[in-house]
Amino acid sequence: MLGIMHRRKESPLCSARTKATAFALVLHALLLAACAHGVKVHSKVGAVNGVIDAQLVLVAPVELRWNEPSALLSYVRTLDVEEALCASGQLETFGPGELPAQLGTTESPSENDVSRTALRTGVPVAQILFLRASAERREQRSSVHLKDAGGRAAGNALDALVTLVAHVELSQPATHLVISDVTVEAELDPTLDRPLLDAQPELGPLLQRAVAEALSAASSKLVLPAPIELGLRSLAAPGPALSYSSGPHRSFAESLGHEDALEQEVSRGAALELFTQRTSPQSGAGRVRADRPGLLVLEAHGRARASGLVPGDRIVSIDGAPASHPCAAVRATLLSRKHAHIVVDRAGQQLTLSL
Repeated sequence: MLGIMHRRKESPLCSARTKATAFALVLHALLLAACAHGVKVHSKVGAVNGVIDAQLVLVAPVELRWNEPSALLSYVRTLDVEEALCASGQLETFGPGELPAQLGTTESPSENDVSRTALRTGVPVAQILFLRASAERREQRSSVHLKDAGGRAAGNALDALVTLVAHVELSQPATHLVISDVTVEAELDPTLDRPLLDAQPELGPLLQRAVAEALSAASSKLVLPAPIELGLRSLAAPGPALSYSSGPHRSFAESLGHEDALEQEVSRGAALELFTQRTSPQSGAGRVRADRPGLLVLEAHGRARASGLVPGDRIVSIDGAPASHPCAAVRATLLSRKHAHIVVDRAGQQLTLSL
């Protein structure tokens, strides 16, 4: 059962609040830009006795509760959630299908799934968390009476207020306890340009905000490892996303087979835009090269820069495994607490570096 409940409405500026842990401070600094106007946050803290040592979090596919979304869009929104989790450098984050736990959107991992995950990663069962996220679109319509310049009735017009709602639940599978439960709401901005495959581009930042709030609410109940600061920001090529399918939705690759050559070209460009829109405008290289395998380095400072990485590098493998996930470098260093050996493609030349 959930205990304490907090409810607040924030101004458009979404002022940062002081947090008790460095973990929450890092996430809030990262996500301030994600605030939308009219944001409302509702958070609940679970009735957890004592504290939980946490090291790893399994992430279920984000459930998009409307008819239009594709499996590709669900995959991209799940990446948004995972990136918010791994940004702190404290939690090993694994998404759908990456570990033995084959997670659905409406179910928690089974005991066997958690046990196999613990066996594969070396993380005790009690230190594994589970995060489930969902989103819905609420629309409220009203009729507006129109008048002409002389003040006479000139008919009616329909006005629609659309609100996006992101929900995140953080739990401990070993005990089936809910640690924190957060809902974040924001009105859609009608002036925002909307990509072809994404009618709600505000949802990614909103989900990341919900993740930050869920972890902040749970901070008094969790003991997390010391953070690893790599100073690395990268963009994962969308290859794995193109063949991902969930529920009744066909994969992007399957959908292409039902389109003609021109439609396929437009769809591929729109799919690439789903990934590159999540980077800063300065990272133009990502827009052109995100379709190549690996992790495109967007920013390298601190430890990443000292290792020899520079923006534009493409990380091909990490500790011998293909680099296909934006959290891969953080996970490798968290799992070993040592340096990760990476293979980098730089202008066609392969280099081996220690991160």
